[in-house]
Amino acid sequence: MKLLIAFVIQVLSMTSIVAFADELSITFKGLALGASMKEFSSKIPDFECMTNSSCSYYDTITCSNSLKSETYSSSKLIECFERNTFAGARIVDGSAYFDDGKLSSYRLTIRSNRFEDVVEAITDRFGKPISMQSTEVQNKLGAKYLNYHAIWITGETHLNFSKYCGNIEKSCISVTSKSEILKEQVKTESQKFKNARDF
Repeated sequence: MKLLIAFVIQVLSMTSIVAFADELSITFKGLALGASMKEFSSKIPDFECMTNSSCSYYDTITCSNSLKSETYSSSKLIECFERNTFAGARIVDGSAYFDDGKLSSYRLTIRSNRFEDVVEAITDRFGKPISMQSTEVQNKLGAKYLNYHAIWITGETHLNFSKYCGNIEKSCISVTSKSEILKEQVKTESQKFKNARDF
């Protein structure tokens, strides 16, 4: 009887750990890395999947096109914008990438004036970032800004968030798996080796 009780307690504690891990996994509209393209398209229909390896979204273009044959309506456009958010911030553009039909990574751009709000929302859910660094950037007019880079890791999933990317108007969120990061590192090292021999 004692063994049975111990076993039940162990199963219950393992179940609660799995439930807690699921609750804290980094998702996009409830989808974790590994979701199929069909699941992705069903949950996030405004991302257009032109190939079997990627889907993309560009706020005003995508949301205007999503009206299709419907009469133009600013309220429909706003509804589309409001559907496509991350941590409460409107997505300006985004790309989702698939490997063997499974979501392997995604990259989202938001307005940089929402950076602090999104950092706060992510921190509320996942705790403090494991890394927060700053580097100085300069625009074409010579003005200098501090660019912040934050990293969160939950299980096998990495979330990287930069305050500025491309220009000072945009912030970039990148979510990828540990295995994808390792693949990219191997690819980069292989390219460096090839470059060093290309004389």
